[in-house]
Amino acid sequence: MLIGRRVLVKGEVDSTNTAAKALALDGEPEGTVVTAKRQTGGRGRTGRTWESPEGGVYLSIILRPELPATDLTLLTVLSCLPVAQAIEEVCHAVPSIKWPNDVKLNDRKVAGVLVEACYR
Repeated sequence: MLIGRRVLVKGEVDSTNTAAKALALDGEPEGTVVTAKRQTGGRGRTGRTWESPEGGVYLSIILRPELPATDLTLLTVLSCLPVAQAIEEVCHAVPSIKWPNDVKLNDRKVAGVLVEACYR
């Protein structure tokens, strides 16, 4: 699987996760990235809202892991690590991870990871 072979850039969506789930159910291939300049209905764990003004990076990646449903929660924790590594490599700053799904820089949240599953 190659992440980013196909990147769909949207101006505004309610949520990149919502858009990605709809595309996944329509057969969009694994590794497709959905990104938006702005989200009007971004959300986090337990239904919390997520402010998504223009100027941030908002994206979702379609994955089709061959994992039992009980192990899917591990994807949240495992996804924070490469996000933190990318911030360190690009920004030359050392972020921290507030488990299970937040990446922080100078005690401010700069990223959140929300893994959602959908089935046909």
